[in-house]
Amino acid sequence: LTRHDLSIISRVLDEGRGLVIVANKCDLADDDWETFYKSNLEEYIRYHLEESIPMAKGVPIVTTSALTNAGVSEVVPTVIDVFDRWRSRIPTAKLNAWLAEAQTLHPPPASRGAVYRKGRTASGPLRIKYATQASTRPPTFVLFVNRTNPKPDVIPEDYQRYLLNSLREKFGLAGLPLRISIRGNVGKKHRNA
Repeated sequence: LTRHDLSIISRVLDEGRGLVIVANKCDLADDDWETFYKSNLEEYIRYHLEESIPMAKGVPIVTTSALTNAGVSEVVPTVIDVFDRWRSRIPTAKLNAWLAEAQTLHPPPASRGAVYRKGRTASGPLRIKYATQASTRPPTFVLFVNRTNPKPDVIPEDYQRYLLNSLREKFGLAGLPLRISIRGNVGKKHRNA
């Protein structure tokens, strides 16, 4: 992978688009590329891709040879699969079941964004109350937390990564760029304003 390739991949993912990497000219390796070279090439590309751009973890890689037509028939079905997953919608009930399980396995950090009074938190530990999918293309999820006006960093970046990776694993969204938005409570005195 060249620096230019990595730049294009990074821009595609930053824009929130689905991505399929097609490696061509695999026939130049040897006559038996279907078995030995194909698997090693995919591992090589995946290793360098994920080392350079961690957000690209799980992006599908299709090895092809336009000269011999090997692997070409896999390109379109792979693109259609990525497109279908990219525009898929997850029901709120399933998202909330996943969220409860994810928080049970790894609870959110305790005091980020908490209001302190007399040395104690008035707002309690950080809790993600529920989640919903706000949009598709790219899949965007809204997490509602028990803070009135949460700052974007109320959920630390490493915990957001944990949630995104768990979401990808649970719902088959590997290789897709996902977005998270955080919203807070609307307190009783603010509802009618």
